[in-house]
Amino acid sequence: MDNKKLHHSKDSRDNNLDIYRGCSMIYITCILHNFYGVQKIDTVLTSLLLITMPIVFYIAGASFSLATPKSYPQYLWRRTKRIVFPYYILVALTTLFFFVTQCLIGGENIGTFFKTFVDNGYYNIFSGKLYEFNHLWFIPTYLIIAIILPLLSYIKPRLNAVAIYIICAINAILLIFFPNDIICYGTFALAGLFYNQKQPANRYIIALIFAIAMIWCACNGYGFNMQANKFPPNIMFFAYSGVILSLFLPLIARLCRFFYRSKFLKHYIDMYARLGLSVYLYHFINVRIIGSTLKHMCQGYDLPPIAHLIILISTTIVLFFANAYLSMAMKRIETYIINLFTRLFHCLSISLPNKR
Repeated sequence: MDNKKLHHSKDSRDNNLDIYRGCSMIYITCILHNFYGVQKIDTVLTSLLLITMPIVFYIAGASFSLATPKSYPQYLWRRTKRIVFPYYILVALTTLFFFVTQCLIGGENIGTFFKTFVDNGYYNIFSGKLYEFNHLWFIPTYLIIAIILPLLSYIKPRLNAVAIYIICAINAILLIFFPNDIICYGTFALAGLFYNQKQPANRYIIALIFAIAMIWCACNGYGFNMQANKFPPNIMFFAYSGVILSLFLPLIARLCRFFYRSKFLKHYIDMYARLGLSVYLYHFINVRIIGSTLKHMCQGYDLPPIAHLIILISTTIVLFFANAYLSMAMKRIETYIINLFTRLFHCLSISLPNKR
């Protein structure tokens, strides 16, 4: 592979990808995390809605395929700025919050606080647990797949239809023995590299391969609760996601573009797409607040189904607006902090004596 220039397709920014990105963020943060974070509804039926991460990684591959060619170091630096820096800003802000509430207000021993910080590896983006923000599990996977996307882009032109069918089958078999994020989501990122290009493989044959894998799973004791199959993703989750994306991705894309026709929704879809990772990083603050409030208000009451439906719709609407504006505020703070450190670094670099 030529390290000087990554082999992307040269193209202008694709507005449809921004639409899909914004819609997927709304779906995850306002609907899915309402089911699983606020309402605590974990059933086989709701688990069938968990198709978003494969779509997120498909979009990541599609975005890479359309990006302007850059050197590999430039590419890695851009990924670092867009993913790693905001993550550590969140680490710093949440650590400061818990330090104030637990040590300065709650009276916890400072040494104990920082020992817990070290023991839980909050500073480690790949293996640390960031307090209760367990929804950020995907960031290490996203980083690793971003690192290998240039390699996937390099092999993509060498793949014909038969090779793609074999890759899908082999990866499904591998996930029987080694359930993991990289094989599962890396496959969908590879699929995204074919975005806006003539597909070498027939999507119905791909769907058939995945459907056969699902039948095998059903015959071998795999459950249909995709939440249980997702961490880490096994062959059942992989096969189910493959069937859905192979058959229904064009329909999902048309549905996103349909919603975008509304002037009201267009504004917020654009906002979610523009805010990017900030939405994922901070929306769970709203989920926690709304979930705790709802639990306090409804505790001890036996509500009828219609009341649960009204609450579900209401919390989705609240999350829709709260996530957008909280993320917008935090994005400004992120930008300020990053610019501040950039200026400090620049001032230090020019103040150092030049060595001849």
